[in-house]
Amino acid sequence: MVKSVALHSAPSAAELLARARELHPIIAAEGPRSEEAGRLTGETVAAMRGGADLFSLLIPECFGGAEASTTDALRVIEAVSYADGSAGWVLMAAQCCTGMAAAYLGRDGAAEVFGKGIPIICGQGAANGKAVVDGNGYRLTGHWSYGSGVLHSDYTHSGAIVYEKKSRRRGSDWAPSSSMALMMNVWKSDAVGGSVPRTGSGSEARKNIVSSLRSERIQTVSPGVGSTV
Repeated sequence: MVKSVALHSAPSAAELLARARELHPIIAAEGPRSEEAGRLTGETVAAMRGGADLFSLLIPECFGGAEASTTDALRVIEAVSYADGSAGWVLMAAQCCTGMAAAYLGRDGAAEVFGKGIPIICGQGAANGKAVVDGNGYRLTGHWSYGSGVLHSDYTHSGAIVYEKKSRRRGSDWAPSSSMALMMNVWKSDAVGGSVPRTGSGSEARKNIVSSLRSERIQTVSPGVGSTV
């Protein structure tokens, strides 16, 4: 438990399921606008975050999340997807990345990322980037595709090969979304609604410094602060 992080009341999985069903008319009605925009509308994301925050679904209780079981989480994602498949997809993708950050970031990094609330973290974790040690962080460069939900995210999840003292290791980094150098909405899939996706997906190219506090090694086998996830 991290006392400096656990500032938010945690909804239960049952409350999140009830909230997902309650939001059905709103999410469904926003579908056409999301289709036209190629991303979820602000109204859709705000509704999913308001009240019982659906994006807290798989986040540890120590960070104010519901820490739902796999079965309960799937029920909530199913309910959202019934209203709009793209909204359900974004919720699912964000839970994967945000849950990994909650489970594996160190104490100080977790306090930085989760201290003010549960963020939306999305991206693509394949080690397509290059991270060179630079002071207390990494100089991260690369290009990542298939980043479901990045247009709705507070942080992006990007995999990279870390170069340090003539050695290499795989790692993942969470960088504030505002640091992206370029965003291109390139992912198209009929499976998620029309010729242009509604999932806020895309590819990103980035060249910036990422704090070591917001990084974790792929080889890590024991979770950190959010160890119950």
